[in-house]
Amino acid sequence: MTADPASTPYSLVIACRNGAKTLARTLASVADMGRPDLEVIVADDGSTDDSAAIAEAAGARVLRLPQRGRAAALNSGIEAAGGEWVLFTDSDCIVPVDWIPRYQAHFERGYDGVGGNLIPSAWTVVETAKIVRYVHEFEGEFVLEGDYTHFCLNGNNMAIRKAALEAVGGFDESYIHGADADLTRRLLESGYRLLRTPDIETTHLKIDDLAAFKRTFFKRGSAVRFHMDDEPDAVPPWSLTRARAACVKRMLVDYGKLTAVHRRFPQAPLSALALAPLAHLSADLAAVRGQRHYYRHFLQEHRA
Repeated sequence: MTADPASTPYSLVIACRNGAKTLARTLASVADMGRPDLEVIVADDGSTDDSAAIAEAAGARVLRLPQRGRAAALNSGIEAAGGEWVLFTDSDCIVPVDWIPRYQAHFERGYDGVGGNLIPSAWTVVETAKIVRYVHEFEGEFVLEGDYTHFCLNGNNMAIRKAALEAVGGFDESYIHGADADLTRRLLESGYRLLRTPDIETTHLKIDDLAAFKRTFFKRGSAVRFHMDDEPDAVPPWSLTRARAACVKRMLVDYGKLTAVHRRFPQAPLSALALAPLAHLSADLAAVRGQRHYYRHFLQEHRA
């Protein structure tokens, strides 16, 4: 499957931790592209299942790493990559047959990094909720340059010049969640020009139930730290009432997006659309609990 790293313009890096249930399907979709010029690297983050063996059987170049987290695994993959462009997806995603030509069309427009979107493989309430919140990302292109605006490239579907990745030091390995957003922020601060486009979609095989959705948001909330470590005095007093009110406001905004979602994704069941904002409200409240957890630990460290 994988090309000679000395002669390929493209390297695909997939970080994997116990992804045996889906990795074979991910790599099969990569093989279906029929790209002899693509180097495929699976950075195995200390898996205890058959992930590494599955990747090797599929013809990928496998980096067997100690478990240090997704960001560290991705950095190892970047370091090993021989291509001018490093593409990223996850071990539970399906890439389309024309994935690279779609990226190439945007590379030729002069961008240093390009990111696409992720669509669900099943339209459950929770998966529909993920689309409702970010439906604007499916409605047009967004050029990212200058200041970071909380609009980022996502590691499940993005491609970035290796030289740009190296210039900013790759992913910050201290992040458990949010490393993609942090990388985007640092690329923009360094003057790189990025693009988010709805023209490039990958499909997510993993289907979350509500409990998993809430756990993810709690972890995201507890990992929020932009600007905090450098400016501890800037952390505001945290108001639980205001935070909960903001969550309810976002839910009401989500209800206002349902028509746009139905227009863009008519396959989404109406019953899932009706319940999706409530599911996201539940996840948002979990994120608030995670944020409070982080702030308490952060303030304790800086007051010690």
